[in-house]
Amino acid sequence: MESLDEFPEYGFLYGGYRLAPPHGGVYTSEKFDPYFLRQYNYIDGSFPIKSELYPYWNNGGHDPTIKSLNDWDFWLAVVLGEDKKGSGIKGLYRPEIFFETLPPQPGGLSDDSHQNWLERTKTIKDKWGIVESAICVTSPGAPFHAKNIAKILGAEFRVAPQHKPHNFKMIYLLGFYPQLAPQCSAVFSTHEGKITTAKKVVHWVGSDIWGLMNTSLMQVRGLKKQFDLQSLIHLVEFQQTKNEMATLGFDTEIVPLPPAKLYEPIPLPKKFTVAVYMPEQQPEFYYKDLMEEVAHAMPDTDFLFFGNRFDLSKNKNIQHVGYIEEMDKFIAECSAIVRMTVHDGLPLSLVEFVTAGRNALFNIAMPHMMHVNSNNKDLIVQRIRDLQKLES
Repeated sequence: MESLDEFPEYGFLYGGYRLAPPHGGVYTSEKFDPYFLRQYNYIDGSFPIKSELYPYWNNGGHDPTIKSLNDWDFWLAVVLGEDKKGSGIKGLYRPEIFFETLPPQPGGLSDDSHQNWLERTKTIKDKWGIVESAICVTSPGAPFHAKNIAKILGAEFRVAPQHKPHNFKMIYLLGFYPQLAPQCSAVFSTHEGKITTAKKVVHWVGSDIWGLMNTSLMQVRGLKKQFDLQSLIHLVEFQQTKNEMATLGFDTEIVPLPPAKLYEPIPLPKKFTVAVYMPEQQPEFYYKDLMEEVAHAMPDTDFLFFGNRFDLSKNKNIQHVGYIEEMDKFIAECSAIVRMTVHDGLPLSLVEFVTAGRNALFNIAMPHMMHVNSNNKDLIVQRIRDLQKLES
């Protein structure tokens, strides 16, 4: 109640729960997004909602014609509204464990939905006018990126599509990470453990190719044999990664992943400010220490390190700004972007910055970007100074 008072723009609050001992297991839920609530329910039925927003019109908030998945029906009523076009009501997600419960019991609602999954989900989607996409995007190694791609494609997203029956015509795996090979391979299975008849696509994105290049020859051959048996289609983003995959014996097709938005030029900020992509996963892969040394060598320039959801800190001219929710505003604060990686695919943030009228420094040669083929601090500093001169 205090949280909802503090953030009046939200209509309800929710989070996660855990299963009581001796069962164990935690469900943390996920950030509120109406797009994905139309595809699956991630909000439990045990959380507070402001009384004036309660969907009384939906058969008193509980539709007796819905045999199971009643909580999904309830939250769709709240979020979509009576006209099914969107109520504007938002959920405040707090990544905390709020209560403890028992696992689903035989004969209960969860058991009913599990036994009749396709029929029960169809009932809900038909009621709310939700059309299921033929494409399912998934990624055990890059779920945040996969969700963005799902939105761009107008497709559905599943963490693990093999866990439930489905009618998808294509399973689109974003990134096949050798260190997560069992999880990545499993997405092409059915809930019965067979290989799905849906078209199977792997889009290799960069760090996964690096992992494959640093895997034993025996494992690469084993994966290739498995891929051939499953009739996988392999995609890459640009010529460099196509060449790398060819050296490993993989035939691929170039299909660049699009950014969420192609920008018109945005006015530059008054002070020269540099954005640096630095996610929480594998920071050494992005030369974190080196880029901090570069920033310290340029005390007259502000550096905004972004991509790490858990780091919101400031040290002199370096500010860690976390995960960017509103890219438009972030780009407006920056004059240029620098991306230094051990290996990479086609970086979407650089494309966004370039279309918005910013210069980009990258250690892979790309059109419309400045190139630095070195991890030498002084040379990188010089190239950033060159970017500043271009701006002036």
